[in-house]
Amino acid sequence: MNMLRVLPIVVAAAMVAGPMGLLAAESDTASGGITEIVVTAQKRVEDVDKVPISISVFDQAEMDRQGVRDLADIYQMTPGVDFREQGAFNHLSIRGISSGAGAATTAIYLDDVPIQTRFLSLNLVGSASPKVFDIDRVEVLRGPQGTYFGAGAEAGAIRFITPEPSVTTNSGYTREGFSGTDNGGLGYEAGAAVGGPIVDGEIGYRVSYSHERTAGWVDHYSTVPGGVNQADSNWSDTDEMKAALLIQPNEHVKITPQMFFQNTYTHDLSAYDPNLSDPSTSTYVNGGMLLTPDRNQLVVPELKMELDMGGVSLTSISAYLYREQHETYDYSVVLTQELGLPPPSKLIDYTAVPYTDLQKTISQELRLQNTDPNAKLKWVLGAYFSVARQETVELAVEPDLNNYLLEHTGKGTVATFGCCGTGNGLLPTDLSFVGLDNVHDRQIAIFGQLDYEILPHLTATIGARRAKESSDFTLLYEGALDGGTVFTPGSESDNVTTPKYGLSYQVTDKNLVYASVSKGNRLGGANAPFFDLPGCLAELAILGLPAHPLGYGPDYVWNYEIGSKNRLFDDKLQVELSIFHMKWSSLQQLIGVNACATQITANIGDATSDGFDLQLNAQATDNLRFGTAIGYSDAKIGQTVGIPGGITFVNKGDQIDPQHSPWNVTVTAEYDFKLYGTQASYVRVDDEYHSKNPGPFTFDNPDAPASFNPLEPVNQAQNLLNARLGTLWHGWDIAFFGSNLANAHPILNVTLPSQLAPVGHDYTLTPRTIGVTGNFRW
Repeated sequence: MNMLRVLPIVVAAAMVAGPMGLLAAESDTASGGITEIVVTAQKRVEDVDKVPISISVFDQAEMDRQGVRDLADIYQMTPGVDFREQGAFNHLSIRGISSGAGAATTAIYLDDVPIQTRFLSLNLVGSASPKVFDIDRVEVLRGPQGTYFGAGAEAGAIRFITPEPSVTTNSGYTREGFSGTDNGGLGYEAGAAVGGPIVDGEIGYRVSYSHERTAGWVDHYSTVPGGVNQADSNWSDTDEMKAALLIQPNEHVKITPQMFFQNTYTHDLSAYDPNLSDPSTSTYVNGGMLLTPDRNQLVVPELKMELDMGGVSLTSISAYLYREQHETYDYSVVLTQELGLPPPSKLIDYTAVPYTDLQKTISQELRLQNTDPNAKLKWVLGAYFSVARQETVELAVEPDLNNYLLEHTGKGTVATFGCCGTGNGLLPTDLSFVGLDNVHDRQIAIFGQLDYEILPHLTATIGARRAKESSDFTLLYEGALDGGTVFTPGSESDNVTTPKYGLSYQVTDKNLVYASVSKGNRLGGANAPFFDLPGCLAELAILGLPAHPLGYGPDYVWNYEIGSKNRLFDDKLQVELSIFHMKWSSLQQLIGVNACATQITANIGDATSDGFDLQLNAQATDNLRFGTAIGYSDAKIGQTVGIPGGITFVNKGDQIDPQHSPWNVTVTAEYDFKLYGTQASYVRVDDEYHSKNPGPFTFDNPDAPASFNPLEPVNQAQNLLNARLGTLWHGWDIAFFGSNLANAHPILNVTLPSQLAPVGHDYTLTPRTIGVTGNFRW
């Protein structure tokens, strides 16, 4: 849809907002100093300026002003954080510690419940991405958080904190909006949250519901006659609900049952073929035969119980995580390329790959701690266990494979693969591959932390977590493309200790300096069985790998950090700085095996990441505020690893992740003014920059045949410019906004044929989007 056609619709929506009751909130703008924000990063309520951890915090008012709607928006503007999406698959790193192989390196929490996932051999999805509508704040904790948050928090933790119900006060929040994307479709959202006492002083509630349509902007026009022919096909819908009760029979007991539900349907990939597209005019075309729809459902019930025993509190958190994802990939061109044959020219020669990921986790945490904020000794003791099951199913459906092979090679599936096709009977003739992964993870841990004021204003911290982590897995692959049937059972178990040590000095009430040493880890796992095809087995032998490499162990990160947090000039300037050195050992890394059209994960070598995070917020005048967030991390391989015979897997000094941006910089400016002399209004501009990784990269080195690929892409630098113009009217905050105003279109996250994904697919930023939104709080 052309932008000239979109603008009248958006303007009309704004004009209708008044009589329709488009709701908005009173501004949270401070005319004095910068607002203080409290966090619970250390399992107790504290001012963020007094927590000796590198943290970025975003509250609901700030996120509304910046147009934040989901996880990707948070990551885009957080120093030290990289996030990218390739369809349903997402990739997250903090300070260059990447989750591209093995289990997740960053813990993601919804309130007190971990919702991250591990990367199985077939897992194409990545961690859950909550679009939390009714949110109190988001906390981004950089550096290992293993003591409090366990395995998976070795790079850091992201915490989505929702509002608690009140037993005394009625409150609510609502937000609606419309938008149009350049040469794309329309988007819209509507949601409301309400809460208050049911029985005054004893029982309260809070419920919310929202629906969001994200506009499509990639046209799916198949190059094969009879294939998909849809404009703006990559639209998505998200429905989200949250319900919570607070039962407080007396001043010592609080019981909070709650349920979170989110369902996201994405109609098609946001990938495009550069040979069919013209990014300069926001014309993006996907030439594949098939749609690639994805449905992702997340359900998180939680029961939190708190007992105040007078100076000491006991907290119990019981939770269940259910996540189900269904996606279909189009492997039509991939399969033919892997076979060295011409691409399909008839619709019957498609290859659809339905994929399902099912995740079920039961977790329980018990925590005992003192509650006096003025005590010289603050302590927390806890225990945790979780049982997680994750199952993935991948099918390759090619209804005409036998005829296609006969046409181009003169041999059918049986003659080509030696099994599993017409006349064999093991599988239906249109089912060329079946892959089943089943992983059962268990964690049992005890943890604790002591913070003791050894001298006035000087506090020493010591903490540790001791965990028993184990995994059992079964992997079953069969079909023509696997050369038969392969069944692989296995297990992996480890005892892990993740300590933390620190010193912090509160120079004044508004100035803190600290130094800390902390450790984090992530779980080990299993590799998929390899295809029993001659070329595949031959390359494995050359690389010195067994025919079916099995498990790999956990890896570990030590973080050495110094930092300061300062409020200066009567709270007009806030400065937070942290400098770090991270040592990553037993690194879980991918080894490419091109003839097998896949990769394996193995513990090889080590790595380092050095850098800093800097955040500045300034109240320049009563009406003008500035903010800057800068993150730099140089994440490199620490040693050359190879095998006898001169084959190199990785080289010392190579970048860990070619898509990691060493620099990311966000600059914001907001100015308040009076519209027509009386109406409070504001204008805000945000500019978010991510640099290109300069290398060097292992895939550029011909002496590393396991990784060498001169066609491997590297993300271009990206600069995202956003702006908002808003006004406050009878408690409503109504704003016109523009995102990606410069219509930047860097080439990002290119998918290569060797990675078994649609051929010729690039990704980029969503084109220029203009819209109006309104919110209201009471």
